[in-house]
Amino acid sequence: MRSRRFLAAVVSLALAAGYASVPTFAENADSVSESTEQSANVTNGGDEVTSDGETTADNDLGDVNGDKVINITDVVKTSAHIKNIKPLDAKGRKAADVNFDGKINVTDLSLLAGHVKGNVNIKEYIAPPTVKEPRPKSDNVSLVEFNVNKDTGKVSWNAAEGMKQYVVTFSNGEKSGTVTTSATNAAIPYDMFKDGRLTVTIAPVRIAQTEDGTRVKDYGDSIGYLMKIKPDAMTGAITVTDTNGKALMKWDKADFASGYRIYDLDRTETDGMPHLLADTQSTEFTTEFPTDGKDRHLMIVPFNSNGESNGMTAKLSGTAVAPQPTPVDPTPVEPTPVDPTPSIDKTLAAPNFELYNYYYSDCNSATVFWYSVSGAEGYQVYTTVNGEKVEYFTTGTKFTLPNLTQGTQFDVAVRAYKTVNGQKVFGESATMKPITDALRSVAVKTPIYASPDIYSAQVSSLSTGNLVTQTDLPANGWVTVFIPGSGGQKGYVPMANLAKYANSLIGVINQDGWLGGDPAVLGCEETSLASVLRNQFGIDVSKNTLLNYYMPEQAFSNGTINVDPNYCFWGSPYHMEGSVGYGVYAPVIAQSAHQYLKYIGQRDDFSIRLNTDYYTGNNVNKLKFDPSKLDLGDTKISGGLDLNGLKAELDRGANPIVWYSEVNTYPVCTQVVNAGGKLTNPGTGTYNFTWYGRQHTAVLMGYDDSTGKFIIGNVENFDSSSYFGVTDYVDYDFFMSTYTTLGRQSVVLYKK
Repeated sequence: MRSRRFLAAVVSLALAAGYASVPTFAENADSVSESTEQSANVTNGGDEVTSDGETTADNDLGDVNGDKVINITDVVKTSAHIKNIKPLDAKGRKAADVNFDGKINVTDLSLLAGHVKGNVNIKEYIAPPTVKEPRPKSDNVSLVEFNVNKDTGKVSWNAAEGMKQYVVTFSNGEKSGTVTTSATNAAIPYDMFKDGRLTVTIAPVRIAQTEDGTRVKDYGDSIGYLMKIKPDAMTGAITVTDTNGKALMKWDKADFASGYRIYDLDRTETDGMPHLLADTQSTEFTTEFPTDGKDRHLMIVPFNSNGESNGMTAKLSGTAVAPQPTPVDPTPVEPTPVDPTPSIDKTLAAPNFELYNYYYSDCNSATVFWYSVSGAEGYQVYTTVNGEKVEYFTTGTKFTLPNLTQGTQFDVAVRAYKTVNGQKVFGESATMKPITDALRSVAVKTPIYASPDIYSAQVSSLSTGNLVTQTDLPANGWVTVFIPGSGGQKGYVPMANLAKYANSLIGVINQDGWLGGDPAVLGCEETSLASVLRNQFGIDVSKNTLLNYYMPEQAFSNGTINVDPNYCFWGSPYHMEGSVGYGVYAPVIAQSAHQYLKYIGQRDDFSIRLNTDYYTGNNVNKLKFDPSKLDLGDTKISGGLDLNGLKAELDRGANPIVWYSEVNTYPVCTQVVNAGGKLTNPGTGTYNFTWYGRQHTAVLMGYDDSTGKFIIGNVENFDSSSYFGVTDYVDYDFFMSTYTTLGRQSVVLYKK
């Protein structure tokens, strides 16, 4: 038996090496440090008798060297492994992980040393209780809100029966940290408050074993708190300096403030409150000195999402300036013409974005932040949404862009402006690229990793079918996601494990079947529209109703026909002409949707969008169709959608009706069409129209980035006894090739 003095020295070394139970927190999920208060149960020194004679099974928990006893030798070997002096073998590492957290650190050393000294009994880890099914850690926790102040040093909770430890997670955006403790309280990390808020979740946990003896973690019911703290009152003094004739005000930062409001105390609003002059996220503000001989009184008030706190006032003194007579020039001068296009004012610098949080987003919006620009009256924020430029004006230094698409990167520009001679004059632009979140559905059971590396720590896991929020565009085979229930902590999932994404699966009608009437061997276009109306929006309409009453058609005459498929069905939807069939293009289907919805009195409830390269002329026939020759109502018309545009429609929950081919497209024939007829382009003379086959129309129902395929509701079943079409999976590249040849045509319906 080794000496008691040596044992005391080893335990002292373990506790003196800096491994105290103070929790540390990281900026992100990649470097979360964990600690434990278990070490508080281990004393330094004493003459307790060791348990050298306690026998175990070979390499059982705590028996690091495999000699079937737990004694000081196991403590020494574990310490040497932690200090990288002599690594343990696989069996030794398994035995040294006393608390079963996947790590070997001072926590395990403290438990092991305490057990040898008789202060801690690790038998609860060696022979834990048996459970039939371990309970997972709760992902969704309802948060209880309460206010705190700097005197509230700890967050506390009630003990959970049978639980030995608690996993406490503090989180705020990307900043998070975790501490595991046996106590029922934890210190509040005030440096993690952002905008006056901090989320904490407490998950009770114990070590258990399944019926086959496998050790597992068994979690109890998690609880969660949303801690709120108002900003501290202003301290110090506000300094005012003359900077190029302007009053530059500076003040000390107030803890927990997300910004500062500048009130003009000399102006009162109708509700009796002082006039809000501006707000800023910085600790300085530039304004004008008074020139009317009176003092100007301003108040700076710190605020966050929980409200305002006590502010401070500042007095701006100025000198009255006597008005100067305007000199009269006896010679008339012609006025200088004013350029109606505002020029770039070099005195207005491009805005600088906040270093650590210049935007945050959810699925359909993004809020951008920037620092104020000296001399600016306000700011213009602009971006492009669905091919259209949108712009907003604000006097603040943040703005939320609404109605964005899920999982999409946007180029956003911000520039300052001021008014000169009654016109806005802009400064130079600064740009950013916010990315909106998106929901992904997990195809297989998969872990969430701490970093984009399968050898990194597993911070959570998902079961098949779980929805997880994507926070960035996929990169290098990985997707960044929010860890469920973490309050904003991020993790990484392999792209291959996310098979389904933004799917809007609906059942489609079989064009070859008898549902609602006769089979229509070439009626895929109206059958697709009937499928969307019937199965997405619950409108009971058959394909034959649309084919017979809402689609102009022109039958073949001696194998030729003088119509344009942008205005009329070329041939008949009910039978083939020879060995090939023809069809109709997207404008006619948009017209059918408009006319049928109008007939049933629901047109005002819907928005219709027609996308086709026959609107821009960018197509294989180099033709533009004339929307005025069709009855389209207020249908919105634009050029064809690209790959991301189609995905964006699916992200919004739409089911686009699309034109593509199931085989490589090829020119079937070229017809000479007489212009100026009812079913042709306007004008005089003739034009050529080349028909490409084998055209098909179907319903786009989803896409799968992991395999690079669209999910297609194919209305062609070739089985007259079946009411329904089939689901096909088509490669992005092949689909886009045939879809582009056919003019990138789609019709999209939205319920308002």
